[in-house]
Parts: sequence; C-alpha cells; structure tokens
Amino acid sequence: MSAGAPEKQQVLDDLKLLINKIKDAYGVEDSEIADSIFADALPLDALTADNLTVFESAVKYLRENRSKKFTEIAPLLQRSQKTVWATYSRACEKNSSRIISKSSVLIPLSIFRDNNYSPLESVVAYLLSKNLGITAIARTLGKAVTTISTIKSRLGVKVHE
Repeated sequence: MSAGAPEKQQVLDDLKLLINKIKDAYGVEDSEIADSIFADALPLDALTADNLTVFESAVKYLRENRSKKFTEIAPLLQRSQKTVWATYSRACEKNSSRIISKSSVLIPLSIFRDNNYSPLESVVAYLLSKNLGITAIARTLGKAVTTISTIKSRLGVKVHE
C-alpha cells in the first residue's frame, strides 16, 4: 500500500526534522549524510560526463566526488584494482574536470557487478526496467537512439544465451 500525498509529505517532514537533529547533535555535515544515504548508488548524470564512457565516469566520480580509494572502488564495481586504476588514469587524460552532478535519479552500483554486460548495457537494462523508453534513455545518456536500440537488442540476446 502506498502512502498518499499528505502522508508522504508528513514522512518527508519527519525525515528533515530527524536529519536536522542528527546534524545538531553530532556535527554531521549535509554531504556526510548524503554520502551515507547514497553510498551504494551514483547520480545518473554523473555517468554521462563529457568524453568519458559510463565506466570511466563511474570510477572518476567515486574517486573524486566520494573520495574512494581504488581498493574500495574495485569491489563496488566487481573489477580488479588494476582495471580501476587504469580506467581512472584514462578518464583523467580525457577529462580533467571534476564531474558535477545535479541529478536526483540514482543508479545502484550493484548493476555493474555482472561482468556479462558492459557498463553501458547495465545502465540501459536498469533504465529499461524502470519503464523508460529508448528515446528517453538515449536523450538522458547523450547517445543516439540507434545505439540504445542496438543495446536493447543485445540485452535480449544475452538474456537468452
């Protein structure tokens, strides 16, 4: 059963009150609270950094915005430390700017753990599972509709293998 609008607003108001009490009592910063709540997810727009692949963007964001060490990133993304380090180095060569995120749409890190799918395939599969259409996904990820359509077709083939 889902909460109606008034109940939902009450829950959100209660949550804000609780967060403010925690901040006051323990001197916790907003960024620390956000990192704690969203530790297992990335903002969608962080995965669309200029000139970077989805995986490069994820690694760069985790390293620079979340201050994660390569030893922490590797198990989160189910990749070796060497792969994570090389990916980060390549990402920095391609784009030296820090990734700025404004998205409230979160992508769980767990989607990257299945090595049968590329990181882009994983993101597309996740967004398809949330009932986004091919055109909306293409626009969101800054990719051609034909690219997303091809990925969707490949996903169907891989599921049946």
